[in-house]
Amino acid sequence: MKYLADLGTTSYTIDIDHPGEVVVDGVPHVVSLETVNRGTTFSILIDDKSYEAYVERRDGVYYVEIGSERHAIAVEDERLAKLKRTLGADDDISGEFIVKAPMPGLVVAVRVEVGDTVEPGQGVAILEAMKMENELKTPRAGTVKAIRARPGQAVNQGETLVVLE
Repeated sequence: MKYLADLGTTSYTIDIDHPGEVVVDGVPHVVSLETVNRGTTFSILIDDKSYEAYVERRDGVYYVEIGSERHAIAVEDERLAKLKRTLGADDDISGEFIVKAPMPGLVVAVRVEVGDTVEPGQGVAILEAMKMENELKTPRAGTVKAIRARPGQAVNQGETLVVLE
């Protein structure tokens, strides 16, 4: 699974697909992690260097304290970040907005009809991909102009599902 982590003004891509290994921006590291105190304190071994970290999560941000240093790290699943970019790619507040499939999948449901008014964050369709259902939401208000997908339809990444105006 890949994640995007923002630490201050620096962004990192983190891949944790293999047990005992974490790949940060393409560089593999041997990692061992043990919980010390009810899931808030961790003993971490990274490339034969030992660290003790206190981790607290608030409002979607991880606050990590190692020694006297404290860092705020925003972490986002790479697929969700990609979904946000795909949904916002054609965003023009005054014009048409297209909700596209962020990945190949099967349309499970379309939750709107032509002529419906939608609000920001409202779900317009559900796409099943990799055995998970993903609710696709519109980032802005609008009126449904066209529906280009139907339940049971297989779609490709980038394919138009719903058009708003």
